[in-house]
Amino acid sequence: MKTFKKRFFQSFKVLWIEFCTLFVRGRHELYHLYKRQPISPGFRERLMLVVTSVNGCRYCSYVHQKWAQAKEVSPEIVQELLRSDFSQCPEREHRALQYALYWAETEGKSDTDARQELTVHYTPEEISAIHLTLRLIRWGNLSSNKFDHFLYRISRGRWGN
Repeated sequence: MKTFKKRFFQSFKVLWIEFCTLFVRGRHELYHLYKRQPISPGFRERLMLVVTSVNGCRYCSYVHQKWAQAKEVSPEIVQELLRSDFSQCPEREHRALQYALYWAETEGKSDTDARQELTVHYTPEEISAIHLTLRLIRWGNLSSNKFDHFLYRISRGRWGN
């Protein structure tokens, strides 16, 4: 049987802890992210597509491609983001998109220098929104990939990869 290649939560306990952190204790921050919009919806979707491209979640990729296009992100830019090409994105977002890529590749373990770089280009409110967006999409990616891992296991490698 071939190996399951996507990133996923290794245990239900870790999935549950992340869920509680984001959606129970962090519900006020989520409300602020979506209602007060410290970063634009298009910027939020671009960040989500970058993280999704690293984590390989087919469900999130499909949904966020559609949502990004609804937020006036062209299909060409969506495809470029999925290839980690930010050249057609707004210049002001480049640092955050590079950070999102690095953050996703290191599984959320960015270093102090990378976080410090954000403070030069974004307000504290924007930085909080960027981090919350990254954590939110990572949770969506890994929990959906966990479902795919389940399909993979019960089908002996025929589904879910």
